[in-house]
Amino acid sequence: MCGIAGIVRLDGAAVDRGVLRAMTDAIAHRGPDDFGYWLDAGVGLGHRRLSIIDLSPAGHQPMSNEDGSVWITYNGEVYNFQDIQPELARAGHRFRSRSDTEVILHSYEQWGPECLSRFNGMFAFGLWDGPRRRLFLARDRFGVKPLFYWTDGRTFCFASEIKALLAHPDVPKRPQLDVACDYLAEGLIDHRTETFFEGIYCLPPSTAMLVSADGTRSWRYFRLDPEFKRRVEDSREPIEEFRSLFSDAVRLRLISDVRVGTNLSGGLDSSCVASMAVAQLRRSGGYLPHITFSACFDDPEFDERPYIDLVARELPLERRECFPEDADLLEQIHALMKCQDQPVMSAAMIAKGDVMALARANSIKVVLEGQGADEYLAGYSDAAAPAVADQLRRGRLGAALRQFSAYRRLQGLTLAQAARSVARYAVPSGLLHEWRGSSNGRAGWLADPNRRRPPVEPVRFASGHLDHWCLEAMFHHFLPFYLRTDDHNAMAHGVEGRQPFLDYRLVQFVLSLPGDYRIQNGISKWILREAMSGIVPEPIRVYPGKRPFPTPDGKWMHGSQRAAVEALLTSRSFASRGIFDPAGAREVFRRFCDGDMRLRPVVWRLVNYEQWLRCFNI
Repeated sequence: MCGIAGIVRLDGAAVDRGVLRAMTDAIAHRGPDDFGYWLDAGVGLGHRRLSIIDLSPAGHQPMSNEDGSVWITYNGEVYNFQDIQPELARAGHRFRSRSDTEVILHSYEQWGPECLSRFNGMFAFGLWDGPRRRLFLARDRFGVKPLFYWTDGRTFCFASEIKALLAHPDVPKRPQLDVACDYLAEGLIDHRTETFFEGIYCLPPSTAMLVSADGTRSWRYFRLDPEFKRRVEDSREPIEEFRSLFSDAVRLRLISDVRVGTNLSGGLDSSCVASMAVAQLRRSGGYLPHITFSACFDDPEFDERPYIDLVARELPLERRECFPEDADLLEQIHALMKCQDQPVMSAAMIAKGDVMALARANSIKVVLEGQGADEYLAGYSDAAAPAVADQLRRGRLGAALRQFSAYRRLQGLTLAQAARSVARYAVPSGLLHEWRGSSNGRAGWLADPNRRRPPVEPVRFASGHLDHWCLEAMFHHFLPFYLRTDDHNAMAHGVEGRQPFLDYRLVQFVLSLPGDYRIQNGISKWILREAMSGIVPEPIRVYPGKRPFPTPDGKWMHGSQRAAVEALLTSRSFASRGIFDPAGAREVFRRFCDGDMRLRPVVWRLVNYEQWLRCFNI
């Protein structure tokens, strides 16, 4: 919804209004409709507004309570604010607006930090509690909305994007080399609280923080509990409940004082969102035809228009399409780094940015997206291996064999490849290390290929390997990156993305069910497919695999953009970084151009990181 920034002087000194304004101006794209500042002794809050709920001046931020003792700068949407507001009104709180911002303010007054458990939404905010002289920071359960911070012990700064923190003169601009090595060697990104900038951190999802002169304290206010499993007596009942929860999640995310669209890729998830949105709009008398936005390509290998056509035949859609091109790929990556502040994983982020620009060009400020389903519904191909291991652990040999055979067939794996994947979960770690050998993780394109920090120790669940896989995907491996890049891409164009699949009620419900409701006979997202029977076109509903957001960046880098990429990898600046092994990088690029497409992600990361360094003049 907006861009937020703030400064707290822990030493009690005055906040420089000019610095606060510079931080807020750095993220003006997030809120082109309005802006505001509030300063008091030792504290300053800044805000850029994208008006979605209560478009009147009453929704202006920073916003205070009735007596001006509590102030907030807030980004996001609390979708159930209309359910909370009457309870607060009965408790004596007076409202001057129809905004969810004011509901958060009064909820904090009424319940303190425990108010977070009452919110169903996506949010990041900084709230100044004047009587207690403390800053209360919080981020939503799954981290849809970003929040970054920096401190040197005297000054504490926070913001929606890193570029706002870099606008503060005391914040250094140095690379965090351990994070860079995780990215370059293994493709790990957004998996820790550290960012690519030394000293700048990301507040984790489901986390709140209190900042005062007495110190800083943070805690997790929400945890998923996959150990809890409900008894299922009627196998169809969970499917009906899933459909009901998903329908309500879409309904809540259609609440807006401006028109809402949907990003439609042609895959299962976005098709489900678009189909359910139309069903809700028909029920409520909302605006139809429903407007959708898609990235398309003239190359049929990457074009999803045939699948989008299937959805459009069933639904009243007003389709809008863009066609990302390979012209000046390095310039596009440079622009992407300015938008994202940190490196990304593929050119899909460029295409997604084009989709958001298309939405804004059509005067749409809010779009629904299909993000989040793959992680807890086990939509990635990797999830089949822990599902097989779970069947083996439970002694269900027949089910394990059927699952294993389907996994091999759908992924086109050899017996050895599939067995190795399952062994990651089913074989004790010591034996697995001997089987793999000791060279895992080495990267010949780095100056120091062994520079790696110990991985974050994952939480293991007695409920099974698949539960572990899903939570790792949600909080460490996949989802944090996709949510960060989607947010920055959308807000760069003044567009708000909403994710119905990340309604916490839906996530909790799925994780309370046996794993067979996620993967059955090799078919991923089984309960979603069953729940959407008769709602989405059959060819999309029954397609057994996952179609990743497709972009032809591999063809671009060894085709029309080969000379530009080669010039970058042989440049003086690339060789002088100290983190790359120039000869090793050149060899990787040569092998890639000779046809080894397995190296495409490596080449992309090398190019991306060098462009990031250039973008920020590091």
